[in-house]
Amino acid sequence: MAEAIADGVDVRGYFVWSLMDCFEWGSGYGNRFGIIYVDYANDQRWILKESAKC
Repeated sequence: MAEAIADGVDVRGYFVWSLMDCFEWGSGYGNRFGIIYVDYANDQRWILKESAKC
């Protein structure tokens, strides 16, 4: 994405998705997937995981 922006592409947003995202639906809240960790114990605060940082 950073390369596309540097090349002049007008990027206004994007979604991060993979085939593995489909498997998390069957796991309920037990397993944590994705690039953002939701802290349910502290007002559902969002915490970026290392994989979300560029």
